[in-house]
Amino acid sequence: MKVAVFGAGMMARAVVHDLLRQDDVTEVRVADRDRKRLAAFRRTVAAPNLRTTVARAEVGREAEKLICGCDVAVSCVPYFLNETLTRAAIACGAHFCDLGGNNDIVHRQFALDARARRAGVTVVPDCGLAPGLVSIIAADAVGRLDTCDAIRLRVGGLRGPARRSG
Repeated sequence: MKVAVFGAGMMARAVVHDLLRQDDVTEVRVADRDRKRLAAFRRTVAAPNLRTTVARAEVGREAEKLICGCDVAVSCVPYFLNETLTRAAIACGAHFCDLGGNNDIVHRQFALDARARRAGVTVVPDCGLAPGLVSIIAADAVGRLDTCDAIRLRVGGLRGPARRSG
């Protein structure tokens, strides 16, 4: 399986670290717009099946160039780029997930459902802190219990909506 990852920050390092340890992952392509960040990424994450490239996630053609030929694309970039990346993944016939961060973007991704189905791909947006990580932890906790009547999940780590800079 070939995987495209957008972003070369700390979250991408964690994602790529896990991907490179999977027996069925034959190649991981990492793209970031910052050449220096990519170089630092490459120094800390070394593997023969890792490829890095400078690309801008907000430019659909650059995104498609990285995604096409991959089975899966993962977004570890700011939320406002996820709709463009979703469209690129669908165009390339690759499954897609992102770390989310904004309900308006997620709703626009959901609006692409029919297109994704026609392309035979699955899009799983908003897999970051919540609902992502907290749901995984909750499912594990419930699986360890004999019975469970209800579970309530809350996340308090966010201070407000993320702001787009620049």
